[in-house]
Amino acid sequence: MAPAGPWQPAYVVRLGPNEIHVRNSDVDIYREGQLNLIPPNQSKNWVVNASLDYIGQLPEGATMSYVLQDSDNTTISQGQLSDINCTSGAITGSTTIPSDAVELWWPAGLGAQKLYHLTINVESTGENATLATVTKRTGFRTIVLNEFPISQTQLDQGIAPGNNWHFEINGHEFYAKGSNFIPPDAFWPRVTVEKMSRLFDSVVDGNQNMLRVWVGADGKT
Repeated sequence: MAPAGPWQPAYVVRLGPNEIHVRNSDVDIYREGQLNLIPPNQSKNWVVNASLDYIGQLPEGATMSYVLQDSDNTTISQGQLSDINCTSGAITGSTTIPSDAVELWWPAGLGAQKLYHLTINVESTGENATLATVTKRTGFRTIVLNEFPISQTQLDQGIAPGNNWHFEINGHEFYAKGSNFIPPDAFWPRVTVEKMSRLFDSVVDGNQNMLRVWVGADGKT
């Protein structure tokens, strides 16, 4: 039996003029000036990029705002997103959050897994109305695979010449101990919250701090 096909509820969305329905959302968080594969400056502020894919008709001049709350629903930061870019099917924007406004997220065994609730609103300036709202749970951390050449300090410690090959979380080296995570069942409707919790508890009990997520041929997790 091919484990493919609809497995979640289907529904019909009816939209009127100047109404949208968000079908996908993505939030990218990184340090100001951060570049891929280069350890960032940990004193820099956080940049939050939000992207929402939608169907429907987005009014001209639509804006985006955000509210960042902790697990106790205390508002940490809020305001308008800037650099708004609208296309026929997506709207994006970004904002900056001070570095000291949030606590860092750490892997298991290295610190607390501090998480926040980030709410993104799409608003119509003309009608002063909220067109769509998306809330995501997220954390603030940087992770880099350091492949830079071995430094003189490392050579003095007895490390062989060559290139580094280690991960750095929030600017700190750590030893990655993990597994490959593949779909726990060929049929996703049989995957329950209890089954996933038991699996992740086993990972933590095994002193692991990293999971490599399996990605299918279609590029989706």
